[in-house]
Amino acid sequence: MLRFLGQTLLVALLAMHCAAQSPVVPAGSRFVMSHFMGNNGGGDERLYISVSADGLHWTALNNGNPVWQPDGWAGFVNVVRDPAIIYENGQYWVAYTSGNYGKHASFGLVKSADLLHWSFVGEISTAIAGATDPLTWNPTFFRDGDGAVHLFISISPINGTTYNPQPAMRSYELHPLAADWSQWSVPALVMLPSTNTNEFWAWKEGDTYHGIYIDYSQPYLGNWFHVTSSGLLSGWAISQRLGFTTHEGGMLIKKPAGGYRLFFEPGNGASPPGYRYADCENSFSGFTPTQTVTSEVPMRNGKMTALVATTSYSSWQTEKLNSLPQFDQIPGADPDRDGLANLLEYACDQNPTTRDTTGTPQCTVITSGSAQYLGMSFRRLPQAAGLMLALEASSDLATWDASAGAVVSCSMTLLTDGAEWVQARDAIAVEAAPRRFLRLRALAR
Repeated sequence: MLRFLGQTLLVALLAMHCAAQSPVVPAGSRFVMSHFMGNNGGGDERLYISVSADGLHWTALNNGNPVWQPDGWAGFVNVVRDPAIIYENGQYWVAYTSGNYGKHASFGLVKSADLLHWSFVGEISTAIAGATDPLTWNPTFFRDGDGAVHLFISISPINGTTYNPQPAMRSYELHPLAADWSQWSVPALVMLPSTNTNEFWAWKEGDTYHGIYIDYSQPYLGNWFHVTSSGLLSGWAISQRLGFTTHEGGMLIKKPAGGYRLFFEPGNGASPPGYRYADCENSFSGFTPTQTVTSEVPMRNGKMTALVATTSYSSWQTEKLNSLPQFDQIPGADPDRDGLANLLEYACDQNPTTRDTTGTPQCTVITSGSAQYLGMSFRRLPQAAGLMLALEASSDLATWDASAGAVVSCSMTLLTDGAEWVQARDAIAVEAAPRRFLRLRALAR
């Protein structure tokens, strides 16, 4: 017998960040993008940061000026290109193509607690065996279901002096080995279907890994492909050819109601410069006509992630519950009588005054390998501060297990509205336990 209780995942892995809201981030922002500035030429190759409420309308921080540049910055000398951003250990981290457009075996890494003040961590080695003239391009971050952070980067062992990614550039994986990210693993080859790839962007849904990349080996130079795999480094197979030849900075993000949104920018000399987007179906086909995002600073070859801890329960309460009686505004109240207390509505980015029919925690059966497990899927609001989510398992509804390993996190998938779709499962297979229950709880901190 499988049961789901809706008032109560992953105490360690899904703890909400409680950092104070940065005063430089406009209220309502949900996304942050690291990028350099586009123009009608190569671009202003320093670090810029822009934020957005919807991924389509962007506001530049620092009054549209760069937030950081390397010592001795100058064109072709010590640049910031292709910056990718992620939040971890109380910091935003940006990895970027450094030096003379990546003509070396390393990438640059900086960090910031508030998106405005950045410090240089170092040049991280990407040395691989047999490299004689290396070229290192386009880092991207990926967070796996267990919370581990990975970085993908494109490395060519030859042709660095000519900036030519053909015929040997391929995608590799690295991950930090220390909390301060000063030490990293040795690059591991990602076994994509092509042997000449660039700009690998990955995400995960349940137990399936997804990715898009540029394939330089195709007849039409630089086509984007969508691939899937059951493993992070191997097993990748082509799902769909996306097209979008010559475009850069690709990010494919899931839409809450189904389908996906592809963000990209057209590259050098585009008029106007900046990011575009097009939506597609669940089959990764049927793209809509391309549209242009609006931004205060034209954004070139950047990457986005969700902002964290930018709002509080009190501000959410004022926005969502201010018209209700005081007793209906407290965290434990349930004014819409849908079984979700206000604190859980806040954590899961739901409407506390309407009985939600979509986005609420859902009980599922998840197949992993040859076994089936009781699972749960739900929305998570990364911007919500002051709480954590806990998913607990039980066999009798009396004793609940919230210890590490009781529930297995499968994936945390970024959505185009700035929330995340979380999927997790019981650690005990259905066949091994006739009665299992899961409950999701939102806990104030």
